[in-house]
Amino acid sequence: GLEAPDLLGGLIDLPECLDEEVMASLLGTLAGSEDEDQVGIRPEGRYVRRLVRAPVEKSESDWSTEGTALISGGTGALGQHVARWLVERGCEHIVLTSRRGPDSPGADGIRDELELLGAKVTIAACDVSRQESVESLLSTLRASGETPRVVIHTAGILSMAMVDELTPAALDDALAAKVRGAWNLHEQTLQDGLDAFVLYGSIAGLWGSGQQAAYCAANASLVGLAEARRSGGHAATVVHWGPWAGDGMLDGGTQAAEVKLRKRGLSPMEPRRALAGLGAALASEQSDIAIVDVSWQRFAPLLTFARKSPFILTVPEVEALNQPSITGESSRVVIDSALRRELLEMAQGARIHRVTRLISEATASVLGLSDASRIDVRTGFLDLGLDSLMAVDLRKKLEERTGLAVPATLAFDHPTVEDAAAWLLAELMAEHPQGHFDDEVRAQIAAHEPVAIVGVGLRMPGGATDLE
Repeated sequence: GLEAPDLLGGLIDLPECLDEEVMASLLGTLAGSEDEDQVGIRPEGRYVRRLVRAPVEKSESDWSTEGTALISGGTGALGQHVARWLVERGCEHIVLTSRRGPDSPGADGIRDELELLGAKVTIAACDVSRQESVESLLSTLRASGETPRVVIHTAGILSMAMVDELTPAALDDALAAKVRGAWNLHEQTLQDGLDAFVLYGSIAGLWGSGQQAAYCAANASLVGLAEARRSGGHAATVVHWGPWAGDGMLDGGTQAAEVKLRKRGLSPMEPRRALAGLGAALASEQSDIAIVDVSWQRFAPLLTFARKSPFILTVPEVEALNQPSITGESSRVVIDSALRRELLEMAQGARIHRVTRLISEATASVLGLSDASRIDVRTGFLDLGLDSLMAVDLRKKLEERTGLAVPATLAFDHPTVEDAAAWLLAELMAEHPQGHFDDEVRAQIAAHEPVAIVGVGLRMPGGATDLE
């Protein structure tokens, strides 16, 4: 949906039994004109997917545990942070697993640190994607009276590839670490009556992320497992984490990566703050929650740049962004701009050329091109190289140069310079109707008489051919 928005119509989730009522609802959904792109159909009705505020009513201090905690991916940065936090919350024995175990970089250091905090520490080589490996580890722990009370699954592999370049091997690697690992831990601890079973997911699995199709799918799969555990009376919490700060958990851990994230509306969270959120989620018995520091004013336009996303519309900040910028029937900003006055003095045919040049220049600017003539006005913004962040910059430039409230979805609703220019000119000249039709045509329209309009250009999908 993010990488090839023109190719995705949406997702409909169907029940096993396709009776007449379900089929009628399916056909009604397919034939409908609504914007919903994620629909679940059940015998009792239809459901749509929405992001809502979590009713977290307790704090970190309301959750504690004791005994043994097992952390997969425990020698990694995320595992180390949650290990320290669990010791503070009452855990007396921390079991850290990874494929290399004691041979993992920094393993001795994290052992020493946790032992100084008063905990017993076991660092074990265990590939959680292999059932026999998990079974062997848990058998050893139970035999020594160290049955886990808490399991936290942080292991995962981030693979970067466009969805149409994804290989079966890369997909299998992503699913093995995250999904098969979670499933093996689930099966092998069902008998243990855990205080907490925490699955580390990502916002990539919640609302998607470009070039991370396998990673997104792996993280989204955790939700199904958590719901299955909950329905069986077992503890389960999926956390869709936003980016964390420090210890290389950003893209390369660089300042440039952090700046890039912040420009997109995602602020890396300090580990202590993030884990306080985890404690509040566990105390409030949340099963599926996102913990992320997000500026919706920046992030929402980027997420919805290529295609609309009803999923986030119920977030209050997003609802506010979708309100008209001024009161009244129109969201148009009524000012006597220099551009408007300039257009009024032009002949009708010259106006569209002027507005097209303005958008071409703004587009070239955000693309870093010095020559606006290199912009093909009939090529899609995406094909020109415009990404979501650039689209927001383009919108701002057009607002500055026109005085109009340009919608966040401009490049989505009007996908070429030519299309955007036609919309922009109509908005600029809307208070001067003589700029659209002459008096004779206007009179015919008012009298509901037939009007012949010739020379209308029709854009062909996927091509630049015009028909007259």
